[in-house]
Amino acid sequence: MLATWHKPAQAAPELVLRERIDIHLEPIRRVDSTIVVKGRLLQRGDGDGASYISMRLRFDERWVTILSDGDGYFSQRFVGSEGEHILSVDVEESLHFDAAHLEMADFDVEKRPLELQLSAPSTLADTESELDLMIHVSSEGQPLSLALEIFLGSTGGPLHRVASAQTNHQGEALVKIAQEQLGKAGRKRVELRFAGDESFDAATASSLFQITSSATVKLEAGGSEFDYGDTIPVSGRLEDGRGEAIKDAVISLEVQGQRIASAKTDEWGDFRIPIDSEELGSGTSIAVQAVYRPIEDWKAAAHSPPITITIGQRKPFPLSLALAAFVVTGLGLVTFVGLRTRPWERFRASSAVGRDEEVVAEDAPEIPPVTGLSAGRPKLSRTFRKAHFMDFEGTVRDAVTKECIGFARVEVEGPSSQVLNTNVLGSFRTSALYEGEHLIRISADGYVSEQCRVTTPHRGEFHSTTINMLPVREKIFSLYKDALRPRLPDPKLWGIWTPRQILDHIKSSHPNASLTALTDFVEESFFSQRNPHEDVLPSARELIRAFQKEDRPRVPRP
Repeated sequence: MLATWHKPAQAAPELVLRERIDIHLEPIRRVDSTIVVKGRLLQRGDGDGASYISMRLRFDERWVTILSDGDGYFSQRFVGSEGEHILSVDVEESLHFDAAHLEMADFDVEKRPLELQLSAPSTLADTESELDLMIHVSSEGQPLSLALEIFLGSTGGPLHRVASAQTNHQGEALVKIAQEQLGKAGRKRVELRFAGDESFDAATASSLFQITSSATVKLEAGGSEFDYGDTIPVSGRLEDGRGEAIKDAVISLEVQGQRIASAKTDEWGDFRIPIDSEELGSGTSIAVQAVYRPIEDWKAAAHSPPITITIGQRKPFPLSLALAAFVVTGLGLVTFVGLRTRPWERFRASSAVGRDEEVVAEDAPEIPPVTGLSAGRPKLSRTFRKAHFMDFEGTVRDAVTKECIGFARVEVEGPSSQVLNTNVLGSFRTSALYEGEHLIRISADGYVSEQCRVTTPHRGEFHSTTINMLPVREKIFSLYKDALRPRLPDPKLWGIWTPRQILDHIKSSHPNASLTALTDFVEESFFSQRNPHEDVLPSARELIRAFQKEDRPRVPRP
């Protein structure tokens, strides 16, 4: 896979899920000179008690910290007088629970305690038209006739008002909630609320239930007979018991209980699953069935009636086409290997060697040392992949002696910028580079600097590279040879005569003061123990230009 931009690895985001808590207070009673506050912490998701949760209770200006018990219940006594008071309960946010707060301002302990009871069925099918709620209200064992409000919503979500109720003289009321007010299938919470009046404090009661979802799966295949190798277009629709679409549900296609394919329904409850007939095999009366298996316990599983498909017999593949495929593959492989190995170049080189044997050895041209970057050849397996390598790696060595150059400086410029040194063996490897073209500069003491361009990503050609660097003294002597060798009486004398002998020969025919300075410079740079720096190269070129300018033959004036 091609990397479009190199970025440092980042830590995955941390997802923390906390359960919401509801605080329910029982009727507050006065016992002798104390006020008894009792209640329960309930997990909104499943209605179970939140056990061993720390909370702070405030009664007027007094604060206490207590824990709920194993079932979420709590109890605390406060010393209080008659009249109105302020009571609040606070649960701080923790690793598993959200914060919660309940406050009762200006409640009067002298008011009669009110008890609300709410009964609802634990399960309701989505095909049923309404929900029946039984309500009972009493105070100190005596039934009461009161006006109440009913709120409903999904567990873990907000509640909204759906109805009101008025209990009779026996403190009872039957309330029916219509289907359109219940919402979609799932876990639900219904709450009964009394706002409070002059005689009674506010009170609440709640109950949990779930609306189970039934489902219907329809399936069709766009035909019943197909040839072997055809693609069978299977489609269908998933609906709940109310005829509404069920979206984002997983539908599996099964043959004799074995799943062969699956897909998700769209926002309209439709799904499409193309099947390769080769997976089913040839034959008649192949029964295919769509199955819906939800993971939620309030959703019911469903399956479609099976449809029968007939697939024709498999036709044999023509032998001629098989042979042709092998031939084409073989030709392609031979061509690829030939382009990789280039055998004609070895043949051309061997032919050139045969011809060179006929040439006198001393007439053969001198081959200068090869400098610069020699790219590596990627492995055969890498050439079949997309370019995905993002680093540059190689070895720096002397172009003349082929010895490795340790502690050479490698600078990378471009989309990425890096500076590193080779190890004692002359090897180096950059870290991952950004995508694009980079300029690589290589420098070392006593050597002529080299530079090359590297493009990332690559297929491995910039791994195992070799960078040959020419010593500065060899460069100086090469410039000196190019300028002085043509002035010898016989080119074969080069390498036999010393620079001083060359100087004496040229001065005998034509005095040249610049040549003396050039000879001193070459002897100092090439033959001394000190390793010259490449900063002296401009001086060498300047001395050679001065020699060549003074060595030009003078044309006599007419």
